[in-house]
Amino acid sequence: MGKTPLRYAEDPRYQADMAKRHAQYGDGANCHKRVCSICARTFYAAKPHASLCSERCKQQAVAARRRAVRKANGPRKCSLCGESFTARRGDALYCSNACRQAAHRQRPKAGKA
Repeated sequence: MGKTPLRYAEDPRYQADMAKRHAQYGDGANCHKRVCSICARTFYAAKPHASLCSERCKQQAVAARRRAVRKANGPRKCSLCGESFTARRGDALYCSNACRQAAHRQRPKAGKA
């Protein structure tokens, strides 16, 4: 198995090359000086909207977004027993598998009168 390729901001040769290019031409030559929004490290990117310097920072940003969404959802009430719970998913209705299964069993069957 080979090594995984480095992200552009993690490759020292690419960064040195981009730093020279930025010093010579500025932001106009597809070379943008950026600061990572997670670790505050300065790096050079070819795309103007780049905001993360490494795969590690990308993973931290994704995890932070997930935590924020989970926190924004806040505590909910179970549709069956009424107990308060913190949802792991955005569409969760029940506090546990037991409540989910009990609700399923209480639903009327289609086609029966």
